[in-house]
Amino acid sequence: MKQSFADRSYVLLVHFITVLAILVTLYPFIYVISISLSSVDAINKKMITLFPVDLSLDGYKMVLQYPELWRAYGNTIYYTVVGTVFNVVATCLAAYPLSRRRFFLRRKLNFYIAFTMYFSGGTDPDLHGHHRARTLQQPLGDDIARTCQHV
Repeated sequence: MKQSFADRSYVLLVHFITVLAILVTLYPFIYVISISLSSVDAINKKMITLFPVDLSLDGYKMVLQYPELWRAYGNTIYYTVVGTVFNVVATCLAAYPLSRRRFFLRRKLNFYIAFTMYFSGGTDPDLHGHHRARTLQQPLGDDIARTCQHV
């Protein structure tokens, strides 16, 4: 079926806007990578626009020598694995009784779970609260507190 001029114009406009949005979104990432791979002198002289100038890995060497970085990666991996396993187990333990029509607390628990899911404060307040309580240095306590809060 042959498309009309208006249809072709619309498709062309949508493609143009999509490509423009991709370029606008992608440029900051390319710029950050270019700066991270450029020398300090080139950065100070503002010589970088799209590609790295005076290729240097000094920034990466400095960052990778920072000991707290590896602890942070360890915490991230730990939170991801333990949190996922704990949340899947807690979800399964709650889902089975809630699927039974004869379970006497079914309506109340479903309401409680749905209400807290839709009206929780989100991740950002959780992190600020845990940071103030200094539980970020204690991964197990942080996982249990966060999981119990959202279950």
